[in-house]
Amino acid sequence: MTFSISPFGVKTIRFKHEGDKEEKEINEFYNATLSDIKQSFHLNLGSYSSYTYNQLQYQAEINNEFKSLVTLRKKS
Repeated sequence: MTFSISPFGVKTIRFKHEGDKEEKEINEFYNATLSDIKQSFHLNLGSYSSYTYNQLQYQAEINNEFKSLVTLRKKS
């Protein structure tokens, strides 16, 4: 980690996470499993996009596609 230290505070300038042996093994297993699933089901994920929960929630609200659990509970 590289920090910038000034009278106004401390700010991280650079961070390089290398991970430990166990983390690397988990990532290798994850990647191997994902590759196996793609091959087994002949998946083409070239157009796949990742979304955060907030992005999905926003899209559901503006498209009025889904009702929240809170709303469903209030009606019962």
